[in-house]
Amino acid sequence: MHNGTQSDPSDGTSGITEAEMRLFKARRAFERWLVVSISKAGGGDLTSTEALIFLTIARSGGITAANIRIALSFEHAHTVSHAVKKLDAAGLIVAGQNSGAKRLHASARGNEVFESYLKLWTSFVADAVNDGQPAHTPQPSKPGSLDCLSGLYLQATQAVAAL
Repeated sequence: MHNGTQSDPSDGTSGITEAEMRLFKARRAFERWLVVSISKAGGGDLTSTEALIFLTIARSGGITAANIRIALSFEHAHTVSHAVKKLDAAGLIVAGQNSGAKRLHASARGNEVFESYLKLWTSFVADAVNDGQPAHTPQPSKPGSLDCLSGLYLQATQAVAAL
């Protein structure tokens, strides 16, 4: 029986609630990482959604707004179009026409920001994600778990923010 505030472990709902909380914590840690690391890489003041869309464009070599929406599972086109306008105004992306489809690419400045971001990611996240162990990251007790990812991104964010 569920009373609205707590779940009864015998009905199987506590696992769902715990899994959802872990997912939420990992998502928030990753979003915070995106905002801080892109800012430190020279990308300016972006939201986590804008940073994620920027990284998708930068790593793609050219992608349409419709394909960004599909790849990142955005339900509403305006979410992507608003971010694209802000990224364009910030000088991080450019649009090019090819066979009728408007493809978005990282600008020269955007490529510099992306390269700086990759250096931060490599320094603070890559080893742990790839089962290595950088000196500043304690070995997680459950590699690959959402708790591990959450803690990893929180620690990496704090380290980058201190730069």
